[in-house]
Amino acid sequence: MANESIRQLADTLRVANAQLSGDPRRLQLALGQVEERKRREEEEARQAAILNAASTNPELAKFTELLGPVKGAEAYVRRPTSSPGTVLQLIDKEGNFVKNVTKTEAIENAVQYQQQGFRLTSLPTGTEAAPTASESVGARIKPLVDQFETSSNLIKGVSKLANDIATNPEVANTLVASGANAIQFLKSNLEGFASIAPQNKDNPIYKNLLEKPVSLQGTDFTDEIKRISDASAVTESQILDLAFLFAAARGQEGRGLSDRDFQNSLDILSKGVNAEQKITVLNDVARRVSSEYVTTVDIARRLNADDEDFLNKVNQFEILPQFVDPFAQSTTSTPTNIDELVKKYNQP
Repeated sequence: MANESIRQLADTLRVANAQLSGDPRRLQLALGQVEERKRREEEEARQAAILNAASTNPELAKFTELLGPVKGAEAYVRRPTSSPGTVLQLIDKEGNFVKNVTKTEAIENAVQYQQQGFRLTSLPTGTEAAPTASESVGARIKPLVDQFETSSNLIKGVSKLANDIATNPEVANTLVASGANAIQFLKSNLEGFASIAPQNKDNPIYKNLLEKPVSLQGTDFTDEIKRISDASAVTESQILDLAFLFAAARGQEGRGLSDRDFQNSLDILSKGVNAEQKITVLNDVARRVSSEYVTTVDIARRLNADDEDFLNKVNQFEILPQFVDPFAQSTTSTPTNIDELVKKYNQP
């Protein structure tokens, strides 16, 4: 598998060397290569979002299988439909009303609806009026609150790990060596890691992935997981548990694991031969978690572009904490009060 942390380090060195050379053409080339890598990562995130949606939409899945994620999604939303004016109800994964949409709107926004876990139903035949949009804001925003909380805790957790690695040689040696001691240390420092296996013991997706670790993108990680397991004395199920922790940060642990979920787990357990390299790996992981969240927020904004109340609430908590590199120059920042926001928006 590609070593993300080494490539990022190589990008940094390439730009630095180009600057030192004083050659503007060389600097322009180096910056262009860095931008191209970022573009590829953004495209990977987009494809992952589409495939997540396809995992619960058989019709969309057929399009993506035939045409690939991006072209398949485009063909899916443009497919012909009957009765374009029919009005449907949009319901969230908790069964709460979101809003009414026409069938045409439903088709045009199918990928975004699936990404958010929404589903479409016929209008109720009873006389009771459906809840208003303002009444459903709390229900619609809850998935973002959950993802924000999980992602924030995960970024804070890897930042703490980075600080421990930088200040405690014993911690650095434990994580670099990997193995059972590293797993126990990660369980103590990454919130939710220790409870992944008990929570998913009856989850059919979890059971299937234990037998065949294939990502939502179709990548088979069997050989890579076995290689890391054999080399580090970490069990294959522990590698999977860590990948599920990253899926939880995306709010997608119930749908399967993406390439990035697997790669984050493998990188933390296997990449980095010293403290500096291990911290670079953790920085990469935090960046990926943040990128996934930004993509989700962007979809939510588009989905609720006409709902000012929803957008105002999203604006209050959308910025995740930054990864703190103990070897980098410290900067002053004002973190978002996560606990206060989560408490506020989880109130009935």
